[in-house]
Amino acid sequence: DAGEAEDEGETEYVPPAQEEEEEEEDIEGDDTAGGRSRAAKSATFHQCPICTRSFKKESRLRDHMTTHTGVRPYPCTHPGCDKAYKRQAHLTRHIRSAHSKDKPYACPSC
Repeated sequence: DAGEAEDEGETEYVPPAQEEEEEEEDIEGDDTAGGRSRAAKSATFHQCPICTRSFKKESRLRDHMTTHTGVRPYPCTHPGCDKAYKRQAHLTRHIRSAHSKDKPYACPSC
């Protein structure tokens, strides 16, 4: 299917301009009342070693890497079906539409 070849906007792309660290944030209170200072998590980005895309989550980078390698790690397990997908969500959609008898969307004209 042509849908598997495209990213379909499912990756979390973060433009380089947004790769700023968050400033430290304090919680008010004294030590005896249990108040303490904490630093906000600094933004960590995972950049693709092949292109310029970067991602907030390492798992999104792993998913993105299939666009460069062509690997389709999610094969359909239905007997006789030889389709495979780059993303789990695409496989799930395929199974629901091609192999499920459950048709949740009925045509209002039929």
